[in-house]
Amino acid sequence: MGLNLFLKSKPILEEKKFDIDLDNLINFLGKYHQQEWIYANDIIENFNLDKKAIYEILKICSDNGIVKPYIKVLCPKCNKVSKQCYSVIADIPKKIKCSHCDNNIGNPFDYCIVIYKVI
Repeated sequence: MGLNLFLKSKPILEEKKFDIDLDNLINFLGKYHQQEWIYANDIIENFNLDKKAIYEILKICSDNGIVKPYIKVLCPKCNKVSKQCYSVIADIPKKIKCSHCDNNIGNPFDYCIVIYKVI
């Protein structure tokens, strides 16, 4: 089912002419199912594409209603992402505690990453 979701974005992705084998990318993204999280680094590790291009591709998928962006905080001490996710940056508290190592993150805005949930 996941594969069919990402096929919706293929025509637009083809127009953008990303330097990537689009069929392989869509097959890779097809392994993600509804309610699963997609991290840009997972795609970067599997494809020779820069981070900006990956986020452009995910934005196109978001614009097509396939994924929804969320924000998580990466702990600078243990390098794990927070369990809590946020829809907008304004929702992030000024200080948070890492849910993995209890580190107090004084300026979480400096450690934000965008992740995507398949909808």
